[in-house]
Amino acid sequence: MTRLSIVVAAIIVIAAGCNPIYTSYDYDKDADFERYQTYSWFVPTETMPKDAKEAAIKSPLMAKRIRSNIDEQLALKGLRLVEEGGDLFVFYHLGSEQMIQVQQTMYSGMDLWATSRVGGSMDNKEITQGAIIVDLLDAGAKQLVWRGIAENARAEDAPQEQINDTIDRAIKEIFKKYPPK
Repeated sequence: MTRLSIVVAAIIVIAAGCNPIYTSYDYDKDADFERYQTYSWFVPTETMPKDAKEAAIKSPLMAKRIRSNIDEQLALKGLRLVEEGGDLFVFYHLGSEQMIQVQQTMYSGMDLWATSRVGGSMDNKEITQGAIIVDLLDAGAKQLVWRGIAENARAEDAPQEQINDTIDRAIKEIFKKYPPK
């Protein structure tokens, strides 16, 4: 095996482990994004989680990671965080849904006696389809001016390190389209 083929194989293995992140955004075409210089976090009233799934979504560690990533991206865009009275209010929503992914594999071939063989298998795997939605509201008008959405599917038993990496990548992808042009 040549060096090049080893490198190509390694890239394929790494890329296969990275689930794609699908992003979209929408914005108010009448909003003047150049006038926004500061932002404050909008903190809704927290309620106790009703079940384990909701508790996992509302994890304080996850919230800290997401908030830190959003702060970093907004700073890169020239916005400054202020405790109160920012030009924008920022908040995010999380959601997830368990699904079954079905993958069918087919094969065919011939043996030495020219006997045809056809077969296949079907694999089922539990996956979680997750989404993060980041909203920016004009603080004065109290109206939504920009929304970024990232969606990703991952295996149900994905390690926490992979989940953290996916969150980091998702927030970076969301803010690639801010401010809109």
